[in-house]
Amino acid sequence: MYNPTHSAHFPQHSAELLSNKEPLKQFPTARYFQVHFEFLQEQLQLLLRVQETMRLQINQLEQSLLDRSQLGLNENNMTDVEADQAPLRREPTKNKARH
Repeated sequence: MYNPTHSAHFPQHSAELLSNKEPLKQFPTARYFQVHFEFLQEQLQLLLRVQETMRLQINQLEQSLLDRSQLGLNENNMTDVEADQAPLRREPTKNKARH
């Protein structure tokens, strides 16, 4: 029958390692993780603020582009209307008799 405590994967001296506090001294303290976690939180908040600022700038640029394109369309429409009315403003040309 399989007994995990006597398996080759679980050597008998592993219990000794768990009781030995030397590896715990080499392991970083909770303060170390707290400082790095706070740093990561600050970086994340900064990135979110930058992302929001960029989103607002993109929206402003898109609106500006839309406004300019609408203005351009209005100018083109005015030019088309003027072009349509231009023949009405011209003096009639004299028909030359052909021989």
